[in-house]
Amino acid sequence: MIAGVEERIGRKFALRHCANTGAVARYPETFLDMVRPGLLLYGYGDFAAELGLKPVMALKTNVSTIKIYPAGTAISYGGIYKTTHTERIGVLPYGYADGFFRCLSNRCSLMTADGPAPQRGKICMDMCMIDLTDKPDVGIGSEIEIFGPHNPIETMAQLAGTIPYELTCAVSKRVPRHYIRGGEIIEEELMLRM
Repeated sequence: MIAGVEERIGRKFALRHCANTGAVARYPETFLDMVRPGLLLYGYGDFAAELGLKPVMALKTNVSTIKIYPAGTAISYGGIYKTTHTERIGVLPYGYADGFFRCLSNRCSLMTADGPAPQRGKICMDMCMIDLTDKPDVGIGSEIEIFGPHNPIETMAQLAGTIPYELTCAVSKRVPRHYIRGGEIIEEELMLRM
């Protein structure tokens, strides 16, 4: 096909590529001059484990405040979640403007150092809430993993009815990036410029 196109246009292609993630994993004969591994670069997708790759992207935030609410309290817009007993609710500065899909409202869990914490109520533009009732050691400033090695992105993608790639691409420019090598931050970047 390449030869036919080159003959028709009267010139040679400088670069030829047609191998996506699946082809990179399974069909080396398609490599040509370049490959497009996409999500495989992040250690995600159907072929990552097969190739011995581990996820390299994690999305984390911290608890900004904690409130105690009595039974019957509606949490967030629309009251889709009401406390069933006295509950300890943590507020996270991470919302749909950061890339947290609203369709996950009241349907997913985020990971604390003491285990999963259910997300409660509607995900707001700049924040979301999690139930910390049975996690007394998780306090203000505690790190929360949205997705990463302890909270697989595949689970969140399935709940959202999408693929992991859409969730990684949805992380907005206002979320700071930290690049880590050997456990140390080697670079930081804020893509949002004023």
